[in-house]
Amino acid sequence: MKRRDFLGVVAASAAASTACHEINLQRIVGDVPVRPAPSLRPGIEKYVETLCGACAAGCGIRVRVVDGNAVQVEGLKDHPVNDGGICPRGAAEIQNLYHPARLSQPLLRKSKQEPMEGVPWDAALAAASLELRAAQERRAGILFVVGPTASPAEVEVVTRMVQELRGAGVVRLAVPMYELPEDAFRLMLGVENARYDLPRAEYILTIQSDWLQASHSPIEMQRTFAELRRSRSDRRIRMVHAGSRLSITALKSDRWIPIRPEGGAAFAHSIAAVLLEKGRHDPKAESLKGFGNYREWVLSRFGGDNLGLECGVEPESIREVAEEFGNRRPAIAVGRRGSLAEQCAVTALNLVVGSIGVAGGILPGGRVPIQAAAYSTSPSADGYPAEVTEGKRPSPQVVILYKANPLFGLADSTAWSRLLGSASIRTIVLGSFEDESARTADLVLPLSTPLESRQFRWGMTFSREPVLSVGPAALPPLHATRSGMDVLFDLAGRSGSKLPWGNSEEFVNRLLAEAGAESLAKKGGTWAFPAESARPAGSARFVLGPPPVPESKGAGKKLRLDVYPLLAFPYGEGAHLPYLHGLTAPSGREVWSSWVEIHPETAAQHGIQDGDRVEVRSDLGALTTVARVAHGIHPSAVAMPLGLGRKALGVFADGHGADPTALLAPSLDPDTRRHTWEGTQVEVRKI
Repeated sequence: MKRRDFLGVVAASAAASTACHEINLQRIVGDVPVRPAPSLRPGIEKYVETLCGACAAGCGIRVRVVDGNAVQVEGLKDHPVNDGGICPRGAAEIQNLYHPARLSQPLLRKSKQEPMEGVPWDAALAAASLELRAAQERRAGILFVVGPTASPAEVEVVTRMVQELRGAGVVRLAVPMYELPEDAFRLMLGVENARYDLPRAEYILTIQSDWLQASHSPIEMQRTFAELRRSRSDRRIRMVHAGSRLSITALKSDRWIPIRPEGGAAFAHSIAAVLLEKGRHDPKAESLKGFGNYREWVLSRFGGDNLGLECGVEPESIREVAEEFGNRRPAIAVGRRGSLAEQCAVTALNLVVGSIGVAGGILPGGRVPIQAAAYSTSPSADGYPAEVTEGKRPSPQVVILYKANPLFGLADSTAWSRLLGSASIRTIVLGSFEDESARTADLVLPLSTPLESRQFRWGMTFSREPVLSVGPAALPPLHATRSGMDVLFDLAGRSGSKLPWGNSEEFVNRLLAEAGAESLAKKGGTWAFPAESARPAGSARFVLGPPPVPESKGAGKKLRLDVYPLLAFPYGEGAHLPYLHGLTAPSGREVWSSWVEIHPETAAQHGIQDGDRVEVRSDLGALTTVARVAHGIHPSAVAMPLGLGRKALGVFADGHGADPTALLAPSLDPDTRRHTWEGTQVEVRKI
């Protein structure tokens, strides 16, 4: 048909359809009546600018609310912390808000043998105050356990309550992979709040730290990486990762150097030995206390013919990295809060190249100008149950878990289970979900989710500027829940704790006034303060620290277990949110399940192929999972992700995957009194 004829037919058909205006549409479609389309009215829409409460970073967010329902969370452009970005955990707050397993009312257990029952708030708070007052009268212990996602403001209120209550104490839950080497910073640099100035570095040598996935502020790390990799004609940053596993940070680096799981400290000392041998160290390092002893020790143990032996790396590779690290300045070695030996080794390497107190090195972090407690020095929850059992600490009568779940994801969760299961201890949980700890508690006080709570946070920006932020609740609570701050103040008043502030509103207003940011009290927003200037490293010193852990001899078929974090499940949390399960692995094969990574050579020795069901066993027990055979793991190790294997939190979490921390041998570092999460040996066999 020619084009002219086709157009004629179309025109005729259109005219005929216009003329047939009395066509019975109902008869054409049979018995199904045709109804007019419903109105596409979008509803009453608004946007609420507030703060994300998924972690302690305090990113700015913009929440879209339609007809009273939160439907979308996006990053707030120009906010000094995240500048419009948002991490997966922040985006998943919508699912957290509307999750079917949320606690909707307080729960009370009258005795250890009885089930929990729903009670009104007044009855729940009366029961809590009764326990707290009884403990005060008997001068028995009251222990607060604070989780890693609690905001600095919440931590401040808890700390002040502890100071007012007789015999009270506080410990904090912490995962070492998410923290900077604060113990070494304090010991060797004399600072409490140092930060890596990654955006201005020219060479970044990461040692065992997967900082792109494990960070107290995921958005800060993502912004840092974007800045480092931004195309520039005059600058090309060099990134090298030394670790036992091909992590996300290793994948994004220019080079990955496989080392033994226990070889982080030895690798750092080996690089330092080459620099000292060739005289490529910073001359100012020679004037620091302890330099002579450190130089002599490092050269004798890690230099010469010993180069690379303790970390399992070829000497030529170490010399290549040392050459690059010594030539490109500013160069920085990035570590984690692992064993004190590893922390001190990485910090000493930064002292050797003069990266302390300079741009692109280690700089002091800023602080908001308020009189806040130094929470970072609070003791870790690691080893607390063991110290109670050994008589080194008195047993508490009341344990308050604030956004904390010590029965999951710790190296000594079993010890915590025994402690909290004692008939003489009453456990009070403040949280939003019935997690493993809430299931066994005596009283559960349900907290509103971050989107339902007013936010008051302080922290630090991408460029080390201290910030103070206030944001409203995006919508009212969906259930009979209350904000954590309000519950803390209520408990403080009922227990006789005389805080400087009468309620949460007074607390916020007075701290804003103290910082000179009173205008935020009414309109909300963020107030930024000048970053602290760099300080010279004159007060720094070299510390030999504990010797690195040598390679295990005679281990036979045993392998080192490497437990690593996932961005989807920060601090081992978030397994109850379906959205996050889609981010657990690049291939998507492992969604809703766990896996163990094993090197091809090691797998062949054990008769294991990719996809086989395997048993991973340590001295503490065994678990079953799927083997993933890949070159991205050192042959002497196997690796499992953190966050799955929950026994609570609803159908999306309960029973999915396995918890590798159940296999970790509790090993307290004698110097830091913290679990290092290193050194556990396991056997892997095909089922």
